[in-house]
This record gives sequence, structure tokens and C-alpha cells, in this order.
Amino acid sequence: GVTTYSFRSMPVHPDKLLQYCIDSNINAVELKGDEVEDYLGKPVNPVKMQPRVPGQPKQELSEEVKAQLKQYKEQVAAWRESVSMDGFTELRKKFNAAGVYIFAYKPNALAADNTDGEVTYAMRAAKALGATSVSVELPSDPAQTKRLGELAEKNKVYVGYHAHLQATETAWDTALAQSPNNTINLDCG
Repeated sequence: GVTTYSFRSMPVHPDKLLQYCIDSNINAVELKGDEVEDYLGKPVNPVKMQPRVPGQPKQELSEEVKAQLKQYKEQVAAWRESVSMDGFTELRKKFNAAGVYIFAYKPNALAADNTDGEVTYAMRAAKALGATSVSVELPSDPAQTKRLGELAEKNKVYVGYHAHLQATETAWDTALAQSPNNTINLDCG
């Protein structure tokens, strides 16, 4: 198995991602959300940000750009809360027909500033894709892991928390104690 983030330097349309899996003899994926959402009609961000280079200061945004980003975030939330699950189901069928199982879905809809509706959308989409979990970087705020765990219980899915360089033997203890639906998505690469 692999996260489709592994193919980030290549064209990332869902059909291409599926072909990369077939060509690499991969039969299980954590499917990144951006490519799927773009494919299924998520609103296009009107603000084109410069890529951030590690070590460089964060780009200062004008009030006009901040207002555009706020409006875009609201449009995306509305889209997520109303999008049909049919497109996700069709993607599942396409991946499954090729022998590729989607075990997790990782959209950018699980942060503290995402609405409960967006989080619920992510969980519904995961289920439509045939996944048993959504995945997200391990939040540092225990209130967020509690919130996600509770929503996961309600929606009958799991939340798999990634940890990269911040991983320790006890990094997941709080989240795991908060909900049986909070789990570890061990990324040890």
C-alpha cells in the first residue's frame, strides 16, 4: 500500500493515480483529497499563492487577498456539505475494478477551522470510497482529537492520525484514550 501523496511530482488526476498504482503493483491506497475534490468539482481557489520555500518567512497577505481566501473557504465548505457521494462511489468502483482498495481518505477537511459539516463530509466520502478511515496529521490540541473522535464514532469510521518527525512513543496516547475511533496511521518512512 501507499499514500497517493507519493505520486505528488506527477500529474495527479484520479485516473493517473490509479494507473500509477497498477504500474507499481500497488493494491491499497490512502487517497489524498485534493485531487479527488478537484476532479469532482470543488470550487477553484481564485488566489494563486507562491510555493513556500522552507526557511523563508511566511508570505504577508493583503486585506483583499485575506477576504478572497475567506470567501473561498466558505464556498468550499458549502460545496463539501452539499456534494453528492455518487462521484466518490464511482471512483471506488473504478479503483476496485482495477484491484486497488482505498483504505483511507485524506482530505484537507479535518482541521480545527473546518466546520463539523466538512468533517462529516470527509467521513461520508471515505465510506463512499470504501475506506474505513479518514486520515490527518496528529493535531497538537487535544480538543481537536476529541472532536474528531466523537464525529468518527457518530459516522462509524476511524480517524487515523499521521505523525512524522513529531512521533514519539506517547504521541498518540491522548487521542487513543479519547475515542475507540481514534487510531494510529503509522507513517515511519
